[in-house]
Amino acid sequence: MKKGSALRSPRKFLKLKRRSDRRADPLHELTLGGGADYPVASLRRIPVAGDVEMTVQMLRRAAWVAALSMWVALPAWAADTKVAVVDMLKVLQSTSAGKAAQKKYDDLKTKKLGSLEKTEKGLKKRDQDLAKTRAELEQAFAALGGKQPTDELKKKVQDFQESAQKLQQDFFEYEKQQRVAAEELAKKEAELIKPIRDTIIQKVEAVAKDQNFAIVLNKEATVYATAAVDITAEVIKRCDAP
Repeated sequence: MKKGSALRSPRKFLKLKRRSDRRADPLHELTLGGGADYPVASLRRIPVAGDVEMTVQMLRRAAWVAALSMWVALPAWAADTKVAVVDMLKVLQSTSAGKAAQKKYDDLKTKKLGSLEKTEKGLKKRDQDLAKTRAELEQAFAALGGKQPTDELKKKVQDFQESAQKLQQDFFEYEKQQRVAAEELAKKEAELIKPIRDTIIQKVEAVAKDQNFAIVLNKEATVYATAAVDITAEVIKRCDAP
C-alpha cells in the first residue's frame, strides 16, 4: 500500500541449488542416512511491503473499475445528451469520510506490515548465518584432502542441512502470511469504501439532476472534458456538507 492510500512487487525467494551442481558439491557428497538430498536456502530479496502493496493495489483497482463501471458506458444514441465528468477517486480521497477511512486503513496496514517486516529480518539473518556456515564447511572439506570427514564434521553438516530445511519451511509460511495480509487489507479497504462510495454516488446523482446532466462519467475513463462539465468540486462540497 503506497503511503496514504494504495497498497505495491516481484517474487524471488528461496533458490535451491540445481541437482547437477550438487553432485560436485562436497557437502552433497557427504550423505547422511542413506544419501538424502537437502535444500540450500538463499533469500536473495524479500520485498515485504512491495509484495503486499502490489497485490492490494491490483485488487483495489479491480474493485474500483467494477464499482464505477456504471459511469463509463455512453450509449450511441446519446450524442446530443448533456454529459458531466467526476473524479471519483479524488472525491473519495478529499472528503472527510474518505480521509477518516484512509486513516483506519493505514493504521491496519502499518500494524500488519510491521509484523511481516520483523519476520523478514529474522529470515534474512538466518539465511546470512547459513551462508557463512556453508562457506566454513566447504573450507573444512577442502582441507581434508580426500580423507574421510570426522564425526564432528558430519554432525555440523547434518545441523546445516536441518537448519536449511527449517528456513525453507519458515519462508513458505512467511509467503502465506504475506498473501493473507494482502487479502485482509483488500477486504478491509472494500468495507471502508462501500458506504462512502454509496454516498458519493447519491451526491453525484443529485448534482446531475440539479444541473440537468443526463449522464455522468468517471473522469479517469474520459480522454478530454472541459472544466465546465467537471462536477468533482461540487460533489466533494455536498459530501462534506452537514
